[in-house]
Amino acid sequence: MKRLLCFIICASLSLAQDLSRVTRVIEIRHADVRAVSETLGPFGAGVVPNRELRVITVNGPTAVVAAIEEAVKKLDAPPPQLPNIELTGYLVVASLQSSGGGPIPADLQPAVNQLKGVLQYQGFRVVDTLLTRTAQSGSVELRGLTSSGGVEGQRPAYEFKVGRASEGQNRVVRLTGMSLNLKIPQVVKGSAHIQFHEANIRADVDIREGQKVVVGKTSFDVPDTALILILTAKVVN
Repeated sequence: MKRLLCFIICASLSLAQDLSRVTRVIEIRHADVRAVSETLGPFGAGVVPNRELRVITVNGPTAVVAAIEEAVKKLDAPPPQLPNIELTGYLVVASLQSSGGGPIPADLQPAVNQLKGVLQYQGFRVVDTLLTRTAQSGSVELRGLTSSGGVEGQRPAYEFKVGRASEGQNRVVRLTGMSLNLKIPQVVKGSAHIQFHEANIRADVDIREGQKVVVGKTSFDVPDTALILILTAKVVN
């Protein structure tokens, strides 16, 4: 009899524990609040999402709510960290005479030596360096003035854009919708007036990481000079 009474008491306590209900407010840090709420439906507990506060309120048996809390930890995992893409662009002015050149960064010298071998230009100088970083599949937009060129008091202005930068296979960076637009001041012949002419380079470019790619060239501020755009890219994890 005592043994039966003890069994009944233990069973009653266990049943009472199973039937006890709790309420928890769970913060959702990364995932979509409503999507998490809908996913938790099969647990059979009451789940109320609040998108503004980024929380869900859960009400149900203690064991069920504990299981939901564990499930939320997996559902609310942060998204995988995508690599960033670092771009370096060199605006290089080329002239026919070697006397029109200037100091060239050591890491850029091999590219300039190749240009001397295939183009008629012999003088090269860097008039600006573009440095930027964007997320995977991100865009780029930079504006500035070149360090030299143009006329007194007016330097050429540039706008550099990339519609989409993404990493492909074998650490190759794809630049889609890349453009370099220049507004170059010039003195109107026979007057003191200044007018601006536009020059552009546009292309879709594939750059292997660490490689320096000559993207294109366009006219610059005086006859027999050209502006050459050289790009390099690096994937930063």
